[in-house]
Amino acid sequence: MRKTSSTAPASAREANVDVRFDVGDAENLPYANASFDVVISFIGAMFAPRPDVVVAEFARVLKPGGKLHMANWTAASMPGQMFKCVAGFVPPPPGLASPVLWGDEDTVRQRLSSDFTDIKLSRRLYLHWHYPFDAAELVKLFRTQFGPVKKAFEQIDLQQQQGLRSSLEKIYADNSETRNGVLTIMTGELLEVEAMRR
Repeated sequence: MRKTSSTAPASAREANVDVRFDVGDAENLPYANASFDVVISFIGAMFAPRPDVVVAEFARVLKPGGKLHMANWTAASMPGQMFKCVAGFVPPPPGLASPVLWGDEDTVRQRLSSDFTDIKLSRRLYLHWHYPFDAAELVKLFRTQFGPVKKAFEQIDLQQQQGLRSSLEKIYADNSETRNGVLTIMTGELLEVEAMRR
């Protein structure tokens, strides 16, 4: 949300797509009121700490009748299980909502109901991830490269680190299959959200 992927501009150039990339905050979008016909968040705004502020910003920058599209991890997805596991070792600050609540139909309807109508929700499996190693190596990768997991390991002692490593390895193994030395994560379930600005 605060950082644009360094690969996005390069991908746009390769695809010959004319697009502008802005770095911003999902809770304070740098745009005027009623600026857009469509707002899209793909596994992004779900990580902002204050969902009510995010919804208000979506509504603010959308024109009346504009469309909101989101895709958010569900609790059943491998990432959802991973976030729950990490929170068991390093609890979030009091009052902070779990990101995967954006993958719960009832929660999404409640959050959007004041500013949006025609709310349509559907679950689907996202693409599979392929890694040329086993679940234990995937823990090592996430421990050094994936922010929430990296931060969790940095905040706990060695004994807790062993517990977290074992728990994550089990999650990765339980949600994947391995063939010819390639681990493939199979459970990337998303909740797709479509709604119209009132």
